[in-house]
Amino acid sequence: MTVWEVIEKYPPCLIRLLARERKGGKQIRAISDVEIALKSGIPVERIKEISWSMDWEKITVTEMQKYIKGCGFDPHDSVVRNRVSAYRRQRGSKFKYLVNSPWWDCTFLPLIKEMKNNGIQPTV
Repeated sequence: MTVWEVIEKYPPCLIRLLARERKGGKQIRAISDVEIALKSGIPVERIKEISWSMDWEKITVTEMQKYIKGCGFDPHDSVVRNRVSAYRRQRGSKFKYLVNSPWWDCTFLPLIKEMKNNGIQPTV
């Protein structure tokens, strides 16, 4: 699969849900828009706009690269890509690090609902 095929398969909204960091052991923490902005060099308001995009259509290649890097998504890494497939195969609650996040109610839950309304199934 080419990088462009991977990018097409993983819209910005889904990559936003995958943005996380390990805190040691099996503990995982969702990262904030501010952290993504700092890592990517993109202003926070633009990070929020990109995160709510259901496709890459209105995002430049440069922004795409920075956003993906800021979210810690590596389109070349099959382990990272396969994590989504693993979440989709699980029964019960998925993306537990999102549910436990302080941004669950204000960021992640509304984003997941919007994704489902647009036919993108993150399976939470």
